[in-house]
Amino acid sequence: MPATVSIARCATYDRGRLTESLAAALAPLGGMSSIVRSGQQVLLKPNLLCPAGAEEAVTTHPEFVGAVALAVRKAGGTPIVADSPAFGTLGQVAEKCGLRAVCDELALPLMPLRRSVVETVETARGVRRYRLSREVVEADIVLNLPKLKAHRQVGLSAGIKNCYGCVPGKRKVVGHLKGGPVDMNFARMIVEHYRLVSPELTLIDGILAMEEKGPRLGRPRQLGLLFAGVDAAAIDTIVCELLQAPRDYRMLVDAARELGVGETDPGAIEVVGVSPPDVSVSDWQWPPLIGTQFGLPRVVKSWAKNLWLTRFGFAKVRPVG
Repeated sequence: MPATVSIARCATYDRGRLTESLAAALAPLGGMSSIVRSGQQVLLKPNLLCPAGAEEAVTTHPEFVGAVALAVRKAGGTPIVADSPAFGTLGQVAEKCGLRAVCDELALPLMPLRRSVVETVETARGVRRYRLSREVVEADIVLNLPKLKAHRQVGLSAGIKNCYGCVPGKRKVVGHLKGGPVDMNFARMIVEHYRLVSPELTLIDGILAMEEKGPRLGRPRQLGLLFAGVDAAAIDTIVCELLQAPRDYRMLVDAARELGVGETDPGAIEVVGVSPPDVSVSDWQWPPLIGTQFGLPRVVKSWAKNLWLTRFGFAKVRPVG
């Protein structure tokens, strides 16, 4: 069967409208009940990069996360929101973007990804070993909830890239050191992490996306779209087509094709719901690519910034439960 990518319109983060759009996007895939079984622990992995307001489009919108959590509960699952921010603590990021309030309202556990386990993955370039969050490995189901953003290092941050956030703590920075000066090396490593996580479902928040200098310093861009699918590589492929991404900005899709991970041939992907030509974006602003090899000075600066945010940036933050 061909990979299926479902696209639904959603103009706002109103919970009622989100619930309707989410149901519309999931219907061609069999609904949430075809993914989640009663009694299963379901780890929701949003993009919680750093402390930023929801209106800045840096993080997956809290209402988007809440709508997915409610759908999981309706299907009989137990949702848990989890991530490992690159900057600051999970509590700080959740407080700043409004996720803490949504989690409190819906009685959703908020769990930092701290413990790690070594996992082995095999792709077309051989066997690799990486450290991955033990919480992710032990979850019954992982739902991948990325924010659609331009990315200055790999072109696009969407379904595949969000799974790299399952690397616990600040080990993600070490991964950047391993990437090398050739961008594709880092792209391959990210794809291998996606293959390790293998989320059962990817739901992309493309309602308020980010163009220009993403993933953190870009400009919010209203797209009004929600993407759903089992194959994140297929979703990213269609997103690249929709945004008319130049070749150099399709690194993750190209790496997935090279490694034999997912479906990356647009002609072999079944798109349902909204037709891509109807929502194609011809003026998406892509950032200049800066490469992915981080020298030690940059890494030290990143760690210092994170230490400052953790200790002094947001003092009045309730502890994560």
